[in-house]
Amino acid sequence: MENFIRFFRSPRAEDCTKWCGAGDRAKHDDHLGFHEDTDRCCRAHDKYDDVMAGGETKNNLTNKSPFKA
Repeated sequence: MENFIRFFRSPRAEDCTKWCGAGDRAKHDDHLGFHEDTDRCCRAHDKYDDVMAGGETKNNLTNKSPFKA
């Protein structure tokens, strides 16, 4: 988990993934970047139906992040 957190704190983390960050750069569902495990996690998160956009409020909960949650 520590490596996962350190990865996302790096300034160019998105360069090594296809599914992480704002939007995705994957050409298809099986298209993964250099950090495959991280991409799998981001892909699962992107495909999940019950998400909140950055700044959105649902059920008295607000996503204060600029990213979906």
